Amino acid sequence: MKALIISYYFPPYGGGATVRIHSFVKYLPKEGIIPIILTAKSEYYDSTYLDNQLLTEYWADVTIYRSKVLFGGTLKKAKEEALVGAEESFSLKRSVKKAIKNLLIPDEHIFWLMGSLGSIKDIMRQHKIDVIISTGPPFSAHLLAALIARKYNILTILDYRDLWSDNEFYSKGKLSNKLHSLLEKFTINSAKHVICTNLAAKKAMITKFELEHSNISVIENGYDGEVLFDALHNANKPLSDKIIRINYIGSLTRKRTPKYFLLAVKKFTQLYSTKTIEIGFIGYTADSHIKLVHDMNLESVVKFYGSVPRKQALEIMCNSEVLVILQRKSEGGRTAIPGKLYEYLAIGKPIITMDEGFGASSQFLQSLKLPFISEYDDVDAILGNIVKIYFNYKDIHSQFLSQKNIVKTYERSEQAKKLAYIVTKKIHED
Repeated sequence: MKALIISYYFPPYGGGATVRIHSFVKYLPKEGIIPIILTAKSEYYDSTYLDNQLLTEYWADVTIYRSKVLFGGTLKKAKEEALVGAEESFSLKRSVKKAIKNLLIPDEHIFWLMGSLGSIKDIMRQHKIDVIISTGPPFSAHLLAALIARKYNILTILDYRDLWSDNEFYSKGKLSNKLHSLLEKFTINSAKHVICTNLAAKKAMITKFELEHSNISVIENGYDGEVLFDALHNANKPLSDKIIRINYIGSLTRKRTPKYFLLAVKKFTQLYSTKTIEIGFIGYTADSHIKLVHDMNLESVVKFYGSVPRKQALEIMCNSEVLVILQRKSEGGRTAIPGKLYEYLAIGKPIITMDEGFGASSQFLQSLKLPFISEYDDVDAILGNIVKIYFNYKDIHSQFLSQKNIVKTYERSEQAKKLAYIVTKKIHED
């Protein structure tokens, strides 16, 4: 059986957007499904996130088609030229990017959709495709899948890593939101089945689009046990019984500010010395957050690693004593559980969660009876959680270690089995 996998982001892109689909492609061949990948040429990816190591994890018979982004070079050059000589280049750059994004529906990757039409003809001529699986965001991937499904009458499954029109992060005004909703409805009506990553997202989609329960499933994010085992094997011993390393793995965008967490860290160091704690941020970090650390005089405590290959990020994760989750409603946190949370749980390290509005991540952790959850901006609660973990680390570590067996169902190979089951079932229904 052959599955056409449509994803704008794909290795060598190594950001969080690829982890889920990368794992499906890695494990689906074991379930009798051969993936045929349609993605973008790597020249259109931000070079900061490139990680060629990921491509070595696939079976030899995985075929990858990389299509161009129509006007990709021209648009990139135009944005760069618009910034030349500007006194406030950062503000102007942000304004230019925002203006372009707001004009393009469903997103700026619509030009990749256009550039992929030739590749689609090649794929259909060279392969007998049994099912199409698209993953979004970007949601141009879902739209492309819908167009192919209608033209070639092929069973199509949409994999939602995040919600689309019902997501604050993608909100662009009433008219734009209405257009997004209509386009999403067209896309969903073109598909046979929808997959999302948690129950909160499933409920939201059923409510908005009146979906039958039989037409939507949950396949949670998870962790790759094979890769994590290697990272744990390479982990170092603790620095000291008196020092804890608290690390955050992932991007720190402008909206995802670590301000309140850092205020709590500052208070902790004032109470117990700067030699008791080390903070690490692994991933892209907005300049404003780096400046914040400088302004708070926390350079001796906080380290910014920048973007690193996934293997290195996992090793840093495993070398941590404590791990951090930062969830904002404005970034879709109400209905999102990040993949790294399952990785955190799988290695059994204590987790400090700052979740605005106590969304899906908090609810999931509470279902496991795990503590140390606070509002995003509750500095005193965050400080209290750091203090409790620091002075009771062994007992708290044991509490989180006890959850390792429970999260085994979220292993990526198991998630691929769930996807394969859905594909097989839907094909037989047809």
